[in-house]
Amino acid sequence: MTDQTLKTFGLAVRKARTAKNMTLESLAHEAFGNLDRKGFVSQIENGKRPVSSLTARRLVDALELSEDILDLILSNDPVEDDTPTPADENAAKMIAAAETEGTGGVAEALLIALAYDYAEGDAADLQGAYKGLRAALETAREMAARADLPDNTDAALSAVRAAVQRLNEAGDPDAAAAVIDDALAQQKAGMAATLELGIQQDRLRNEPEAAAEKVVQQVRLDVGEGEMFDALRVVFAEWYEYGRDAGLNFELEVAIALARASLSIANGFEQRGTAGNDLGVALVERGERESGTARLEEAVAAYRAALEERTRDKVPLQWAMTQMNLGNALRNLGDRESGTARLEEAVVAYRAALEERKRDKVPLQWAMTQMNLGNALQSLGERESGTARLEEAVVAYRAALEENTRHKVPLEWAMTQMNLGNALQSLGERESGTARLEEAVVAYRAALEERTRDKVPLEWAMTQMNLGAALRNLGERESGTARLEEAVAAYRAALEERTRETVPLKWAMTQMNLGNALTSLGERESGTARLEEAVVAYRAALEENTRDKVPLDWANTQANLCIVALAHFEKDRDPKHLDAAEAYDLAALKVFEEAQASHYSENIKRGLADIQRRRDALDDTGSNESA
Repeated sequence: MTDQTLKTFGLAVRKARTAKNMTLESLAHEAFGNLDRKGFVSQIENGKRPVSSLTARRLVDALELSEDILDLILSNDPVEDDTPTPADENAAKMIAAAETEGTGGVAEALLIALAYDYAEGDAADLQGAYKGLRAALETAREMAARADLPDNTDAALSAVRAAVQRLNEAGDPDAAAAVIDDALAQQKAGMAATLELGIQQDRLRNEPEAAAEKVVQQVRLDVGEGEMFDALRVVFAEWYEYGRDAGLNFELEVAIALARASLSIANGFEQRGTAGNDLGVALVERGERESGTARLEEAVAAYRAALEERTRDKVPLQWAMTQMNLGNALRNLGDRESGTARLEEAVVAYRAALEERKRDKVPLQWAMTQMNLGNALQSLGERESGTARLEEAVVAYRAALEENTRHKVPLEWAMTQMNLGNALQSLGERESGTARLEEAVVAYRAALEERTRDKVPLEWAMTQMNLGAALRNLGERESGTARLEEAVAAYRAALEERTRETVPLKWAMTQMNLGNALTSLGERESGTARLEEAVVAYRAALEENTRDKVPLDWANTQANLCIVALAHFEKDRDPKHLDAAEAYDLAALKVFEEAQASHYSENIKRGLADIQRRRDALDDTGSNESA
């Protein structure tokens, strides 16, 4: 089906709907019996959605269109299936959230078009997509206000603004961008003002590379070619820092494109090394927000290229900085891979950086590198059976704390304390005693003195979660319940900020850990209240840990529900709990076998055998009693 066919059909649908004074919502209900499919209708109207013959028939009937328009679709290879996709689901969630918050007068068609643009990114980063949508809506409101108010620009620019606003309100930001491109090409309006308008429009339609091209043109209006490199770096820093701090992916994508532009005009080893390092920094920040590794691989390549220019003999401290940045990119990659090669490379890069980042010369940079080295060593240690790497990580973190003091850098001190706590907890889990776990609790509580809820709410919640894990580990090694009670309190505190709306997967993870602590408590108490609370927590986790999205997490939650059912059985000997436990384990086993997760599958099979032994023992007891 050609783009022109889709545009012709979409235009016919829009004209007919407008003539009947129907909203997108009312047409969605009339044609599909579903108000939530208004976004689907809007996409069709803008020619952005292939349609099936069934969808075309429903729209033609609902709008009483001529059969000719239906024949247009039928004769041009309609798709067989146009059912909603994950992007549709994400867009619908974002539209509903925006409407709840208030759209500030932004036309519904434009809201829908923007939601779809921003929903097409990484499915795992719904929060980042919604941040982008909110920023785009704010830009749309600013553009609408500027188009409505008189100003001292010439008539040509005013006409461009009016045309852009009209097309945006119709839900067609791409056509609006084409109007701006035409104006730029013909130089009908003042170049600077039109470029700014174009950048705003590129934000609306989520086209960062197009925006970056216009930013470069803006810089060229202000400086000569000899000053372009330095001027571009200043603008790069503005876009990068805003995107990093505000959590906006569009700004980071613009920064990446600007770094590439800087690299293309770099002259000499200093400029080439600087631009390459900038590119790597922006790629890592963006890559950390994606589930894939392509951006991180690009960052590694950018840093390695920069190191060919920033050599140790020519610029030792800049070489060391790039080595550390390379280590960060490699560690991020290593954390996502099952092997250890990337993590080993990261350790090499950090140790290389420390050859020039010495404590007596650059103490805070030395401390930062020690902390990053500790992070890489900890990741390695968690994948190895021994404790040598974890011990090295503890040494690195304690070294960092010698300069990262609470007095000088309170938040860095707190972050180092938390990382130290993580390494100590990993060590404690491998040792029979509780000394390391006690030290981990001390480190986490220290971190919370600066990582307060009012200053850094999400970091506070993360630290509460880690504190809860250490307390639960301690509690399971002690006979009392005090530590487990403290663990439950820590997890509940974390959930005050780790809400389902803001960080859904982390909320689910915290609910799961809360369930684990409650289960341990419930096994030690005579009643079943804690076990019931554990079930509530696990079922909450399953609202986000769905089988289709995260099958292994879903299966693990099923296995945890099995443990709760068995704990119930131990209290009242009711066989219905064994039936429930078996059902949970069978559901988990199916998923683990599909994923070829043999270790988990074997554990579940042993659990099923144990359930059968309990059932047999119960039957034997019952027979003896009746005899």
